[in-house]
Amino acid sequence: MSNTRQTVFIFPFGHVLSHVARCLMIARGLREIGCRVLFGGDGRYLELPRQEGFDIRPSVEIDYGIFLTAARKPLAGVGAFTAELAGRMVEDELRLYREVKPDLVLYDLHVSAATSAQVAGIPHAAVVNAYLTRYSATEWVSFPPLLRLALEPLRRRLNVGPANRMRRRYGLPPIPTWEALYHSDLVLMPDIPELAPTRNLPGHIHYTGPLIWEPDGALPDALERPRPGRKLLYFTLGSTGLPATIQAVIAALRDSDYFVVVSTGDLAAPTDLGPLPENFYVTRYLPGSQVMKQCDLVICHGGNSTVYQALTAGVPVIAIPTHMDQRLNAELLANTGAGAFLKPAESDRIGQTVVEELDKPAFKENAIRLQKILAGYDGPRTAARLIHEHLS
Repeated sequence: MSNTRQTVFIFPFGHVLSHVARCLMIARGLREIGCRVLFGGDGRYLELPRQEGFDIRPSVEIDYGIFLTAARKPLAGVGAFTAELAGRMVEDELRLYREVKPDLVLYDLHVSAATSAQVAGIPHAAVVNAYLTRYSATEWVSFPPLLRLALEPLRRRLNVGPANRMRRRYGLPPIPTWEALYHSDLVLMPDIPELAPTRNLPGHIHYTGPLIWEPDGALPDALERPRPGRKLLYFTLGSTGLPATIQAVIAALRDSDYFVVVSTGDLAAPTDLGPLPENFYVTRYLPGSQVMKQCDLVICHGGNSTVYQALTAGVPVIAIPTHMDQRLNAELLANTGAGAFLKPAESDRIGQTVVEELDKPAFKENAIRLQKILAGYDGPRTAARLIHEHLS
């Protein structure tokens, strides 16, 4: 590495834990090799890099409520991002670049960062999942062919339209429809090809392996006690699940032979859930990987990081996705044979699906197969190395 200290400015979507968390893991890798790292944007989860000593520079961001409402519609995301908002975001980011003078801008679902970096003449890189690129090799069966072939290009065109109207003001060419999330010379995919396969991948797009973050802390005493003969299930919905799903899982598994550990995050306080069954332990936050090392099955929202966390522990998964991105990830999981997915409306099948996964050895065997593959990856260091090489 050269003697010049490189500065990387990171813009995650600050309202969603997974997007901040995987950027935080890359930031750790970059700091380890001597880079200066700053974060920009807005959102409650930017407190995480702040707690680790990273400089946070506030800037304009999409309203989370508007984004989440749009994300759960059939044309996911359409309407959340306007040309007026895009212009304000770009102007604010240009202000920050003048202050910081970064060598590279890295973004994760922060849709304006590629444009502002291009206006400023700064190299830029994207974090995006493999299944959201045009190179995905998955034949999606959970979406009717008409929806996939006709509505998906329309959705992407409508989503990228406001950004392209704003880009014209700066004399920039439009972002191609299928590259709205990864319009950069370096693209980092926090996936493995065995879960998220691609075809004809160009040289500037790389698999890094998963970028998994979790809070520090030990397991509560209640989870350290042995439960002889009792299967342990772990249930979490990350930061974007539906609170109603928590009640559905409690109703499906109350007084069962399983011991169910639930982390609600910011979706609900344990006291909001009413009297809990004897076989449930509910808290806001847990060190997920430690729970997963003990558990027999994970039930989650299909979030990319949670699925990889479970598979890293060799544990099969039931996914209950609530928007398109999670649904795509849940289908990839089902394709591996290491899990299954249910729609929120299928909550009456939760108990039956738990029994099926625990009774069929193939689910566990496939989870262990992927666990062995994942052991060969180090996502944070790989991403940091690729960024450094791109700048060298």
